[in-house]
This record gives sequence, C-alpha cells and structure tokens, in this order.
Amino acid sequence: YNEDGSFLFAVDYFLANRPGAVTAIVNATSCDEVDEYTIPHTLEPITEFDSQLVFLESVDGFSNNASRIDNGFLADGNEGYAILIVDYDFEACGVLGYASDNEPSDKMLLKATMGVYPNYMPGLTVSGSVTVAYRNDGTFKFSYDLEGVEPACADGSCGIHIHAGTSCDTHAEVLGHGWNSDVVQDLWTEEGGAVYVADDKGNAKGFFNLYNGFSFGKNLGHAVVVHASNGTRIGCGVLEAFV
Repeated sequence: YNEDGSFLFAVDYFLANRPGAVTAIVNATSCDEVDEYTIPHTLEPITEFDSQLVFLESVDGFSNNASRIDNGFLADGNEGYAILIVDYDFEACGVLGYASDNEPSDKMLLKATMGVYPNYMPGLTVSGSVTVAYRNDGTFKFSYDLEGVEPACADGSCGIHIHAGTSCDTHAEVLGHGWNSDVVQDLWTEEGGAVYVADDKGNAKGFFNLYNGFSFGKNLGHAVVVHASNGTRIGCGVLEAFV
C-alpha cells in the first residue's frame, strides 16, 4: 500500500495459449459468490470499471503485469475479497489474504545519492537519496528523502523514476524510463504513482510501491531522475547496492 491509500496490484499468471486476460478485486468474499453480474470491489459506486482493472497480455504464455489501483479500501477492507481473472471462455478465482513473507528486504537494497541533473541551470539544487527495497515477488518499495526540490510539487504531480541509462554524467546517458515492456506497462507515471510530495520549503520524504519488470540486478547501476512540476529533469543519481 502507498501513503495515499492506493496500492500496487501485481499479477503473475500463466495464460498458456490464450492472448490475454483481465483481473480485478471483486465484490464477493468467496469464489462461489462470483457470477456474470459481479462488479469490482470499491468503497464508492462507480460506472467506469477500467480504473479497477489490470490487463494481462501473454508473453510466451505468461503475464506479469501490474497497476496502481485505488478502490477506497486499505488492506483490512480488501482482505477476504475475491480476485477474478477473466479470459474469454476461462475464469480463475482466489481470495485475498495477508502475505506475511513478502515484506521489503533489507538484504536487497539499492540506493542512489541524488544531485543536480547534468547541465540543469535554472536554480534548484537537488540533494538527498533514493532507496529501492525489493520483495520476493520482484515488486519494490521506492523511498525518497530529498531537499532542494520545487515547493510547487506539494500536490504530488512531480515525477521521480528509474531510467534506462546508467550514468548521470550527460543528458544523453540518462535515457528514458526504465521498464521491461515484455512483462509490464510503464508505471513511471503519475497514474502509476511514481511521484513525490514536497513541502513549502522544497523538502520531500515518502515512498510508493512499484514494479518495472526488472530484478534487483537489472536495476542496479541505473539512473534515478527527479522532475519538476513542468516535467524538467532537475535531479539525478545512480543506484548502487546498499548493505
């Protein structure tokens, strides 16, 4: 769960020869209650269901997608509710329970010391750190502790992302968002929850949960970028193993 009450909904599913599927937490507390009229489990009634769905696409028979979901409930409100996966003529169902063995590990940590983005001139001097703590399922807790960012980022619309590049020496080496497009959509977006919240002094401290399809080793050595409210890249650091 994220600080704003949303959560990362990650699905690892075998699709066999089927091209895709869709999944959601539904308003039922057992799979026996699920039928064609079952709707997503939400605190407030909704008419557009897409915001509650995770779409799965098959890659060699498997899908490992993830999305940021906000159905109005925290863990206690979702525990015991059914997850339904629908694929044309096939359905799979299970009931949510607590995963006590999937906390972020203090043995799989990446940390980036943040500084000013290469050739950035307008005046913000970003410093601080980013820590990425992995879970057994490949998702991670992305924590940030920053100074010198834009106070206008108090609304949580300013991005912070792992990028495909492996250096902060030049703009060309930073590249764009880093994610494995074979298994997951790009969640380094505001909709994906990859944002930070600043105070009126330009300090920002918090976390969100994410999955970019890459393991601890695949994200090691990659650049982390801090954006201003207009999207400008203002901070950069490189992830290193932290013990």
